[in-house]
Amino acid sequence: MTKNIADQIKDYALKNGAKLVGIADSRLLDKKAPRGHRPQDILSDAKSVIVVAVPQPRGIISDSLPTEYTRCIYTAEIKLELLTFDISNIIDEKGYKSIPIPVKMEYSMDVEKLMGDISHKHAAVYAGLGQIGKNSLLITPEYGNRVYLASIVTNAPMSYDIPFKKQFCDKECQKCIEACPVRAIPKDGSALIDKMKCYLYCKTQKERYPITKGLYSCRECRRVCPFSKV
Repeated sequence: MTKNIADQIKDYALKNGAKLVGIADSRLLDKKAPRGHRPQDILSDAKSVIVVAVPQPRGIISDSLPTEYTRCIYTAEIKLELLTFDISNIIDEKGYKSIPIPVKMEYSMDVEKLMGDISHKHAAVYAGLGQIGKNSLLITPEYGNRVYLASIVTNAPMSYDIPFKKQFCDKECQKCIEACPVRAIPKDGSALIDKMKCYLYCKTQKERYPITKGLYSCRECRRVCPFSKV
């Protein structure tokens, strides 16, 4: 029965716009995530975290204008929000609770620290979708670092996917570190980037670009990464 629920959710997600979908054991995130950002902080009896992903086209990453790139980010986020909303209603109809987690950090409860309610990227690792690179972006075998993510916390019992173990990001590679215009990525290669530097750079000229709340979204670390070509 539990396997059937997982299979049904995955089938629905893949037929309705997701290109990748995985299911993580919520206990793994409960052990690693900071207090206030664990699945059990969202839903006290959480059992599973469903993660769905959609990729951007290669040309958007490599060749589009900054305005076009930014608009496609918004499009991906809307697509994911609608999909996780529908999946949550499917789970609800099966008699379980589920909570879709906002894609954008700006909608989280801890926006001042630039932290989402839970980390979609870390949930994706535990759901078997990919590895987190030096620039803190998820790298997947199928789409490299071009993916955008959304998650659903649920108390539905499901069969879990195996956490991702393969390492893509070359320890010697410095391309994303060198390309960052505000030096937000530490030289030691850890994933603990200076999120405030990155955020403020993307949010300049708010008066000229009110719709996007700033100039545009930066993609330099994404573009130079060898895995943006996958």
